[in-house]
Amino acid sequence: MNYPDNSRALSQEDWLQPPEEYPELESEFGIVDARVNWMEEWGNSPILEILVEKVYYLKDFRYDLIDRERSALYFGYRDGQVSYFVHDKNNERGFGGATYILNPAEPNRRIPYEVKGPWASRSSVMNNFFKHSMEARLIDNDAGFEKGFTFMSGAVSLPMALEALDHIHVSTGEIYALAYHSLYEDLSELEYQIVKMDTSGDEPVPVFKGKVPEDYILVGILNPLKEDEQDDLDRWYSEMQENQDFAQDDELSNGGQDIL
Repeated sequence: MNYPDNSRALSQEDWLQPPEEYPELESEFGIVDARVNWMEEWGNSPILEILVEKVYYLKDFRYDLIDRERSALYFGYRDGQVSYFVHDKNNERGFGGATYILNPAEPNRRIPYEVKGPWASRSSVMNNFFKHSMEARLIDNDAGFEKGFTFMSGAVSLPMALEALDHIHVSTGEIYALAYHSLYEDLSELEYQIVKMDTSGDEPVPVFKGKVPEDYILVGILNPLKEDEQDDLDRWYSEMQENQDFAQDDELSNGGQDIL
């Protein structure tokens, strides 16, 4: 299995301990606060919960389009926040068959996309087609964040997720990373799973909730992506799209779970 070259190795000891005086982190993505909900009482996977300056909605995004024989993929990005849909041309019953108006990212197109009955899909599927992202819960209300409710289900880019983990590490000392792996042998779904880092021994050890993937790479902890590493990642996306057999159209949907 191939991995992007920007994996942020966790072997350097100075990354594992928070500084004696927490620095003031500058947020590229408007992150005010963040935490990991480990879902202790549930079987669900851990999820990032992020307090941001502003949560974006459909009208705030501009969407790139990949038009396929049986489906069309729409992907919007703004300041680290991500929105995506799959339109199944043979099944327009997603979101109750509602029609969504999506602003196009294409500079020469002024007419919005009108998409009837799209489906939400999953970040792990969309990672085969667009810049990588992962699911997260977003909120722009301080009180709501403190009380732990009224989050919006959405997705964030990989750099935004890493910045949120950095924020948690600096502000609390808690260490999390992302385990990047494929859910299936054909690489049809590429997932980033949140793991706790146990630093009690000589080497940091990831602690998974649930089954440990057979093959994974750790990404994370206070080592920002460098520009050349981001270029390497972009080239990796392009090469993967050229050489990889992607998921079948009927595997793209997650049954219409709401997402931003």
